[in-house]
Amino acid sequence: MIKAFWKFFELKENKMRQKIFSINNFFPYDVPLGNLSYTVLDIETTGLKPYHGDEIISLGAVKIINLQISRPALHAYVNPKRELPQTIQNLTGIKPAMLKNAPPLSKTLNSFLDYAQNTILVGHSLNFDLAFLNKHLIPLTGKKLSPKFLDTLDLGMYLFPHEKSYALEAFARKFAVDLKGRHTALGDAVICAKVFLNFLKILEKININTWWKLSRELYKVL
Repeated sequence: MIKAFWKFFELKENKMRQKIFSINNFFPYDVPLGNLSYTVLDIETTGLKPYHGDEIISLGAVKIINLQISRPALHAYVNPKRELPQTIQNLTGIKPAMLKNAPPLSKTLNSFLDYAQNTILVGHSLNFDLAFLNKHLIPLTGKKLSPKFLDTLDLGMYLFPHEKSYALEAFARKFAVDLKGRHTALGDAVICAKVFLNFLKILEKININTWWKLSRELYKVL
């Protein structure tokens, strides 16, 4: 009983937990989309299954402020403490030697939580990224990261319902976005940010101009 109490107290006082709480409780409902700030996230991993042994190997993020990609960006390698499949090495260009002395994952997660404060999270198939983050954030903090977010996959399906492909590179080509850095965490975050900015221009033209309006269209938020 006493151990359980102290565990609860430690989690309550956990600074990372407080940062998650702050992100989860950011409410931008009636703020114009162009006035919001966004954190565009991408991760690279050892595979597709966070709860079957796969781990993060790289995290990248950029901010959009005043409809411009802003500096500094955030990037970190992560030691997955497991074998790095050759297929992933070939896809991402990341080699085991690049991860050997990477900072602890907890430090990278803490940096990301700082970076994402007071922003809407954006990504392509973002639930994939969130699953990997929460795999570690929940044990560390006792709290799940559940931010207000916009997924460029969902946006693409909404704005272009008859596309042959909804892959990130397909939308990048549609908007003549350079694919430099594709399949790296920071490179994909930059590509996703540029695609997202093009989506915002289209949304403005069809009078969907607040997060609340857009969320109701995409996710049927009541």
